[in-house]
Amino acid sequence: MVASVAGLMVVCTIGFGIAALLAKDDISTGNQAARLGIDALQAGDYTAATSYLAQAEQAYDDAESALGTPWALLGRAVPVVAQNRATAVRVVADAAEVAGRATAAAQQIDPEQLRVQDGQIDLAAVEALAAPVDELEAAIVDLQATLDEPVSGWVPSAVTDRLDDLGGDVDRYARQADNLSQAVDAAPGLLGADGPRRYFVAFSTPAESRSIGGFVGNYAVLEVDRGRLALTEFGRSDDLRLAAPAEGMDIDLPLDFTRRYGAFNFRNEETGLVEAMAWKNIAITPDFPTMTGITQQMWAATFDTEIDGAILLDPFTVAQLLAYTGPQEIAGYDTSIDSTNAADFILREQYKVFDQQQETRVDQLEVLAEQAIAALLEGALPAPIDLARDLGPYAREHRLMMWTDVASEQAMFDAVGLSGRFPPSDGEADFGITLNNGGPNKMDAYLEHTITTATRLDDDLGVEVVDVTIELRNTAPSEGLPTYVTGNTAGEPEGTALLYLSAYGVNDVVDAQRDGEPLGVESDLELGLNVAAAFVELGFGETTTVTFTFEAPGPEPAAGWAVFLAPTAQRVPSGS
Repeated sequence: MVASVAGLMVVCTIGFGIAALLAKDDISTGNQAARLGIDALQAGDYTAATSYLAQAEQAYDDAESALGTPWALLGRAVPVVAQNRATAVRVVADAAEVAGRATAAAQQIDPEQLRVQDGQIDLAAVEALAAPVDELEAAIVDLQATLDEPVSGWVPSAVTDRLDDLGGDVDRYARQADNLSQAVDAAPGLLGADGPRRYFVAFSTPAESRSIGGFVGNYAVLEVDRGRLALTEFGRSDDLRLAAPAEGMDIDLPLDFTRRYGAFNFRNEETGLVEAMAWKNIAITPDFPTMTGITQQMWAATFDTEIDGAILLDPFTVAQLLAYTGPQEIAGYDTSIDSTNAADFILREQYKVFDQQQETRVDQLEVLAEQAIAALLEGALPAPIDLARDLGPYAREHRLMMWTDVASEQAMFDAVGLSGRFPPSDGEADFGITLNNGGPNKMDAYLEHTITTATRLDDDLGVEVVDVTIELRNTAPSEGLPTYVTGNTAGEPEGTALLYLSAYGVNDVVDAQRDGEPLGVESDLELGLNVAAAFVELGFGETTTVTFTFEAPGPEPAAGWAVFLAPTAQRVPSGS
């Protein structure tokens, strides 16, 4: 009798094992289709994603059917086998159900509806995306939960291994799905659904460096109302300076900002007010939310009107936008400006071409920017998914940043990496370095740099330290550049790059050297970090090496220490 029961249990167990093997191929097919669907979602191809996810649903359904065949059902007679058969069936059924939900949601998403046409974005189309995008995110989260659920070791690996194989791909997309959901939820407000919005658009140039990346020489105002976008103003930082109250502006500044930058026109010693000249130094902080919070107050004090947000673009971002608009013409310049030469023209060539025509040069840059933005608003912008893919690297490099005074919208900018917070979020950097031009001149367009780090034991301190080293090279030609580029007000020889170099870290700087000699630094706290700063100058053709030594913030990461360098005229694409 006992032998008969044991034999039956063996037969039932074998039957379930055969069913699991039959389900294996269907699960593999489902995983492959789901993976292709996730790749399509990441690429913004929702038509392809719909097809692949539907295939995944069918394959998982087939796997569930295989686990329900008569020989698999025999497993219900064996207690342990019965439980594990039920688990396998449930996991595969859940995967099929979630794939079906994702298919239905993706089918309703059409990014082409979000393109700017004739200066207008269809708000109704934007708002209609909220439900399917939220459902898509919920489906992905549920699929994560299904794949992450602990499964008994008694469930055949033919089932579990193949489901585990998909888990990494789902995890990879889950964050993007959450970011997409936040962006769609925030979009109506950003586009003026609840009332008109005004955005300060800053055009920065690292030809004259600032901590944020570059000097803000030109600005625009973008107005948005119920999806209608219009560029209503375009001007220069000098226009803002001249319009500001001569007696100064009463601005609420962060204490660490005032302590570090008050002397740069942000605090008059007699009145305590921010001076009009501060408009030319708004990019002196490395933190974009700090810069824009101050800019918002300065705008209100200057014009008695409000701005609701800000956007910053540098020359490399502008060059990418010209890839959408096509070539633009500059009066007095016989070469069309396009995506391949725009950055070099803005950083270097324009100063040589219009050496004796400074007013003409600036006016023509305004024309270039206005022409490009007008083309973008008329319909040259691609679909949002393509735009996000193309501009993502510039956001990661802090060459494109966005800010708003609405907390939920700013949280979305944080999530997608557009907020320009310093130091970068998510542990992307262990140390930071910023440059501020002290000329003022445009010599930073010719600076090249190399950054290295090294961990060592400091015998005197008895602790691990990290040497953060930046090598700077002045590669400017000694002839052929106008005085506007090479001159300075500090009495240094022409062609001298004058830099206020700052290094940031969690721990104190314990030593600083320049070319192997002690370097005196100013130490302070800013943005919750220790910062050490010093003035450095380089003549034509000179190279200098500056090393800031920090106490190590912890064990060295496997990938090595990461240093965030504020954007410079030498672009090192993110991921390089």
